[in-house]
Amino acid sequence: MIVNEPRRAFPRREAGVALVEFAIAIPILIMVLIGLIEFGRYAYFVIEVGNAAHAGAQYGAQDVTTGANITGMKNAAIQDGQNSIYPLTLSSVTAGDVCTCWTGTTQIPSPPSAAQCGPPPPPCTAGRQYTYAQVTVTATISPLFNYSLLGLPSSWTVTRTATIRILKE
Repeated sequence: MIVNEPRRAFPRREAGVALVEFAIAIPILIMVLIGLIEFGRYAYFVIEVGNAAHAGAQYGAQDVTTGANITGMKNAAIQDGQNSIYPLTLSSVTAGDVCTCWTGTTQIPSPPSAAQCGPPPPPCTAGRQYTYAQVTVTATISPLFNYSLLGLPSSWTVTRTATIRILKE
């Protein structure tokens, strides 16, 4: 009867190869993980800036008098930006009304502009004028680490605009 010797899982000459491969791979995996975290933070902040702009425009759309509450629109955007998990550093908030003329088939101008909003009578002669509350929010976002050695900026600027139609009675 022939008895085989028990085999070792790894031959003696390959004993440390897995440890060396792990030591080489772990820094790459950590860099990928940090990149995913930074990308996730950036996406989160972009959504938060958009939400702040939307909150300001929504506040302005509730007021049926055109241009009546620009300060309230700005304050609503600022307060929404400070309500997030990581309060935003808003570098600028602009608010105002924009108008467009709808002829039934086309919108003039597209997108709406503040120049189209004129004193009564409105400059819209070939159709119906619609007024929108528009808020633009700009925020600066700092990454977790300094990536200037990689050629990346030390901070990112995100700008989002929200436009909501003001329903007049």
